Amino acid sequence: MRRNLLLTFALAASSVAFAQTNLALTGTATATSGNDKAGWAIDNNEGTRWEAPAGDFAKSEDVSWSLDLGSVQTFNTIQIKWEGAYSKSFVISVSENGQNYTDVVTKTDVMLTDLLQNYSFDEVSARYIKFRNVARATQWGVSFWEFRVFKMDAATLTSIELTSQTTVAKVGTGVMLTATGKDQLGGAMDAGEMTFEVTPAEMGSVAGRVYTPAKAGEATIVAKSGDITSNEVKI
Repeated sequence: MRRNLLLTFALAASSVAFAQTNLALTGTATATSGNDKAGWAIDNNEGTRWEAPAGDFAKSEDVSWSLDLGSVQTFNTIQIKWEGAYSKSFVISVSENGQNYTDVVTKTDVMLTDLLQNYSFDEVSARYIKFRNVARATQWGVSFWEFRVFKMDAATLTSIELTSQTTVAKVGTGVMLTATGKDQLGGAMDAGEMTFEVTPAEMGSVAGRVYTPAKAGEATIVAKSGDITSNEVKI
């Protein structure tokens, strides 16, 4: 049965590019449950996912997903794009030889609103990575769209995501704008001091991240920080 309330639908299958190299793309994935789809979590396609079928509740708690990078690689960040059926508690371990593992990420009692999560740790050199579910956040089998591995450089502002409280407003009525800085992996970060540009300029102004229309018509708004310009918002 399809989980209409939990399943995060991709509008279209998409390849995702980052400023950092995703070391997982050339690897091989296996799993103790849902193994036929284990590789779907490293195919750079956010329209396919690995899922451990729910089955018997007790058995489906104890599942793991493993990645063989093909050779020893150096990395310090793992990014998981979870599906709605995420793990409440889990452990990620790494190994050079596939026998002796060291835990690098341990999470307990997780509650997520943003299903794209970056997990950073001290730099390691390893070939094998193992994700082990400890407890599920939902009744469904744990699942993620993509499992990415990066040797992350120092976080730098790469983009700004601009959204507005509404796309329609009365003249003189303020509209709250939200501008979020993004690093190389799409993680939120401080964008520093930002300015806002309204086109045409006579349509309105932005003060304190609130846009106030001065006349009827459509305005295009962007946020800027240094040489980084956000997406356009039209009100």
